[in-house]
Amino acid sequence: MDSEYYQMVLKTAVAQHGYEIAPEVDLAELLKALKKRRGRKFAGNQTITELADKAIALKKKSTGTILQPEDFSFISQSLTDLWQNRPQEHNSAAISAVERMNKHIYGLEQIKKQVIETVNVLKLREYREKRGLTTDGLTPHNTCLFIGPPGVGKTEIAKYFAEILFEENLLPGKKFLNLNSAELKGQYVGHTAPRITRLFEEYDAIFLDEAYSLAASHNGQMDIFSQEALAQLCVELEEHARDKLVILAGYGGDIRAEDNKMWEFLRANPGIASRITFHFNFPRYSPDREMPEIFKLMAQNAGWILEEGWRDVVVDFFTKRGKDANYGNAREGRRLLEQAIVIQAGNLDFSVELSDDELKTLNCHDLKEATARILEAENHLKNPDKPPIGFR
Repeated sequence: MDSEYYQMVLKTAVAQHGYEIAPEVDLAELLKALKKRRGRKFAGNQTITELADKAIALKKKSTGTILQPEDFSFISQSLTDLWQNRPQEHNSAAISAVERMNKHIYGLEQIKKQVIETVNVLKLREYREKRGLTTDGLTPHNTCLFIGPPGVGKTEIAKYFAEILFEENLLPGKKFLNLNSAELKGQYVGHTAPRITRLFEEYDAIFLDEAYSLAASHNGQMDIFSQEALAQLCVELEEHARDKLVILAGYGGDIRAEDNKMWEFLRANPGIASRITFHFNFPRYSPDREMPEIFKLMAQNAGWILEEGWRDVVVDFFTKRGKDANYGNAREGRRLLEQAIVIQAGNLDFSVELSDDELKTLNCHDLKEATARILEAENHLKNPDKPPIGFR
């Protein structure tokens, strides 16, 4: 086991929850014990991240945010005992959902501000109801519209939005569902409506991605499954106007008119549109400011170090990709990171002893070669007669 590398992974995983590890904790011995305990089931970064999550879940919030040696003593327990005795509350993390959202999502300041404003409106409604005051005009539906280009954080914001409402006890329960809207449709005629009803009964916050897929049509005619889905969705949005958070998401807003699928969807379905109270318009990430920071955060979270000069390389890449119609915003950062890791692995000489820095550093050559491959592959999609690099 690369002890120093895994120690860094553990520290990073703990820090993401707002905690730190006391100097008295012997990290090398801790990780040895972990690997011995898990044996063949040891899965590297994933197992270490689980270790961090469990230590924090078991620690009493009132005892501070520094993990002491005794906070890791559960490694000697059976995993069954560990999880049976785990506190039921999920609020043992040191920082709130709002703080986690602000910490882990770069940019999107206006969107995050809207989330807080929306939460405050729902809190105001609840306070007025408890005091017997009228709530006329105060958000008749807890239904939101998330529109924007692909890869701009719609799903992540939805998760944090739900977590904030859960913490504030503004919903009956704390179950979140992330679903592609096409999955609402049943396999047979008559199965769709009961399926949708069951989901609304079971979950408290529902994120329906690619909402326009509900209205799929053939030759301009909506199929019977889509008709049934939209009709039942209208019923559920009305019946659960205040006790559920429902987010309809999809491509729209700051994109080409012909790709604005959500606009077409809402225009064709006034019953759905009339039940949407909150509108969130997600902007594109800028290639020279936000995307480099997002890429750096992705690399850090994955345990990689970027060589000095990396920013110029990635800004050039994001600027070029940003001109393409299929630009994926943050997804481009993930794509670049994954390709750079492939390049780095191919350039290492595993026949000799490698240092920790060599194992965890992405240099500018790795990044430049990764950008060249991606751009060439994209060019090949437009010009299939010209083979991309690596496939000549």
